[in-house]
Amino acid sequence: MSQNITANSDIRRLMDNQEKLVTAVHTLFELLEHYAPQWYTQKHHDIAADALASTKKRRSPSSVRHGLKHAV
Repeated sequence: MSQNITANSDIRRLMDNQEKLVTAVHTLFELLEHYAPQWYTQKHHDIAADALASTKKRRSPSSVRHGLKHAV
C-alpha cells in the first residue's frame, strides 16, 4: 500500500513538472511569435509548434506569422 502512495505521488509530481514545462515552452513560443527575432526561422517555429501540438496546452498559433523568415 505504501508503494502505491509513493508511486502516485511520484506520478503527480511528474505531471505537475510537465505542466510547468509546457507552460514555459508555450510562453516562450508566444514571445518568439510576437517579437519575431531575425534568427527565428520557419524551422524553429515548426519544431516548437509540433512539440506543443502534442500537449493539451496548445493554443493553435498560426502556422505562418508575419515577418517569419524561412530556413535555408
